[in-house]
Amino acid sequence: GGADAGGGSGGGIYLTAARVAGTGTIRANGGYPGNTVNAGGGGGGRIAIAYNPGVQSAVTPRPTLTLSAAGGAADLPRFGGLGTLYVTDTQLLVENMSSNYNGVICNIPSWSPDHIVCSGLVQFASANVRLSVSNDASFTIPSFYSSTPAISLTQCVVRGTLVLDRQPLILTNSSPSLSCGRNLLMTNGAWMSVYGSSTNAVITNGALVRVDGALVLSPGCWVYLSSDPVNGGSPAFLVQDLTVAAAAGFNADFSGYMGRYNFDGHGPGAGRANGTGGGYGGQGGSLAGGPWGGGTYGSSNAPVDPGSAGHSQNNSTTARAGGVIRIAATGTVRIEGTLTAGGGDAPPYNGGGAGGSIFVTCRKFIGAPTGALRANGGTVQNVTYWGCG
Repeated sequence: GGADAGGGSGGGIYLTAARVAGTGTIRANGGYPGNTVNAGGGGGGRIAIAYNPGVQSAVTPRPTLTLSAAGGAADLPRFGGLGTLYVTDTQLLVENMSSNYNGVICNIPSWSPDHIVCSGLVQFASANVRLSVSNDASFTIPSFYSSTPAISLTQCVVRGTLVLDRQPLILTNSSPSLSCGRNLLMTNGAWMSVYGSSTNAVITNGALVRVDGALVLSPGCWVYLSSDPVNGGSPAFLVQDLTVAAAAGFNADFSGYMGRYNFDGHGPGAGRANGTGGGYGGQGGSLAGGPWGGGTYGSSNAPVDPGSAGHSQNNSTTARAGGVIRIAATGTVRIEGTLTAGGGDAPPYNGGGAGGSIFVTCRKFIGAPTGALRANGGTVQNVTYWGCG
């Protein structure tokens, strides 16, 4: 672009052939802005490569193309978004993706590589992707990038160690799961969001993360947990050892049962009268001069339920309650950071959300002065009138 202009978007590259071979580079990157302070980078373009899968399977050696539809100015705050990479199947996906490999990968419902070493900006177009890696996998976003796009998956199996270095990961959709045969190491501000789905008598966990070795959260790394807002199905973690460094942690704040518009909130302890708070371990707060809020439920020594939302009125919806942090370790749990499952603060005329659950079982528990475990109820704007969680 010009002196104060934004960068132009990448264009389109469309290749069709019976088979594809080579080690070259195909790029449709967005442009850099003329002013790196005020202007934005151009969005990535689109690359599509269509071929005959049967014919392609006979190509040797296997192609190792570098594909890039990067947004412009990925190293600046106003970076452009990633463009798309369409391939017929996984035969053109490479296991070693350098920082020059960038884009949103389309048309891939599942992928089973031997290993993954990725230092580019990569996403999948669908959150229903199932990834199964035979050995180790590492996803690193270089420190010079401002852009840190998240990878969304439904199922992820890594039979070795999984490293997330500045790389966000989202586990979502129906019964999402992550399984690591060795360790899960999160460093340099990496984060992971795990969304629980509905449960029933057969499906007892809304989501499951299993780490047969150590789960390590380095400083600045967070795991965000969300329960199903209506059913209450919640994520669970099964690990050998867990280390949560200072300034790191598990966050299930405002991620339990949700409120409803001008009505009782969701959850067994939802506020049932105007402006009353949701209950869980403790009774929900009352409306001034009126009845108490939602009642208590669940277990004191094995809490696995989300908190309940308060009551909503005055044409509004109150905040969600606290979610669930459930960790079962066969070895040692060391907490130097924070585990929090607080209820949401309510807007005017509504009751606050109840705090959620923190349930940790292990062989050995080690704390630190910087460590904290919280499951506080949400407050309200006028504590003399409406009920807190």
